[in-house]
Amino acid sequence: MRLARVAAAVVAAGPAAWAAAHAAAPAVRAWTDPTRQPVGTGPLHATAGDLGDGPVVVALHGITASGRSFGASFDDLPIVVPDVLGFGRSMDVDVEGYTRDDHLDALASTLRGIGVLGRPLVLVGHSMGAVLALHAATRLPGVMGVVALSAPLYDDEEEGLHRIARTDHLAGLLATGDLAERVCTWMCTHRSTARALWPLLAPRWPWPIAADGVLHTWPAYRGSLQSLVLDSGWRTAMDSLVDTGVPVLLMNGSDDPIQVPARAAGLATHPTVELVEVDGAGHELPLSHGAECVRAIEERLSRWAGGRP
Repeated sequence: MRLARVAAAVVAAGPAAWAAAHAAAPAVRAWTDPTRQPVGTGPLHATAGDLGDGPVVVALHGITASGRSFGASFDDLPIVVPDVLGFGRSMDVDVEGYTRDDHLDALASTLRGIGVLGRPLVLVGHSMGAVLALHAATRLPGVMGVVALSAPLYDDEEEGLHRIARTDHLAGLLATGDLAERVCTWMCTHRSTARALWPLLAPRWPWPIAADGVLHTWPAYRGSLQSLVLDSGWRTAMDSLVDTGVPVLLMNGSDDPIQVPARAAGLATHPTVELVEVDGAGHELPLSHGAECVRAIEERLSRWAGGRP
């Protein structure tokens, strides 16, 4: 299989080179495993910290990731972190299409099972999870605001695929199409082997994060990519939040190739939309710049709880 051959080539190229690239990667240097505990009885696997009796942060990870993307830097927040529908330890929650409604229904049911649905919420999302957070903010009760980290705000599928391909050649090859399906199907059939091999192809990620990146199926990946990235309806959600005065923080890395910078800047002309750019950061903000993300979330928690946009 091609994945195994590529991994073998990476190993043959030199363990020392891999180790050097791994050690130098910002995400590897900054991320540590969270200590949150499993919580709730809903359809999604979720972990949480000390939720107290005030506002709750709900953090939603990106595609081909898991809730562990929000590492130990986030542990001191009053936070709930689900593995979103079809990914990570929610991989076996089976639905027909992995549509936006499927994701939103699973999220609402999970928050209800944890006992936080109806409490004041700050929705935090990374990448695909950022778009999910925007949509969830229009549906869930009590949302104080949204922190959208590295949100892929694309106008059409062509633009989205072009931007994804800019991250690296492998990402472009595996975004969609026959090769992507074959690789994903092979990973499903050889899950344990894939979890061992995939980190070798991705030295810039912490090993547990890369290993979790194979915990999904082709239907979950393809349906979620289409409904929450390539044809995500984000403008409808954003327009609704602007109309209802729900504040949104867009937080992007200055070196993130996934972004359309002018689009984020244009959105920030609305009085309830704010844009913060993290100098030198790429797309993996929760991993590489977790402390900066937490400071931004804490500031908005205080501001939004006080009724200020």
